[in-house]
Amino acid sequence: MASADENLSGNVKPTVRLKDKETLFMLLALHMEESPLCENPMRQNHKKNNITINKTGIVICDSDSIQRVVMMDCSRENLHAAQLAMMKLTTRARDCDVYLSRKPCTDCAKCLVQGKTHTLINH
Repeated sequence: MASADENLSGNVKPTVRLKDKETLFMLLALHMEESPLCENPMRQNHKKNNITINKTGIVICDSDSIQRVVMMDCSRENLHAAQLAMMKLTTRARDCDVYLSRKPCTDCAKCLVQGKTHTLINH
């Protein structure tokens, strides 16, 4: 019986590779958003609307040529992913690239700017 990686003629299918690390990091951020650990932050009641904040995933990596992953996390403990990551990393996030599964809210954007991150990429 042929394995899942072989077609009917017995040849092995080539492995599908991602074109670059940036695609991998964004897929990891999207995966973190769907993690069982990820929670929706608390609802914020405003005068006119009831705004729901969506759960997010984050990947932070070095901005050098190797691009090592420094941290991966998601929304939990009533905090957004970016806020949680910046509280844990403090000065380590300086000059790092940040991959978010969604567009950051104003508070998260402030945290990322104050943390002096290098680049923000969102889905």
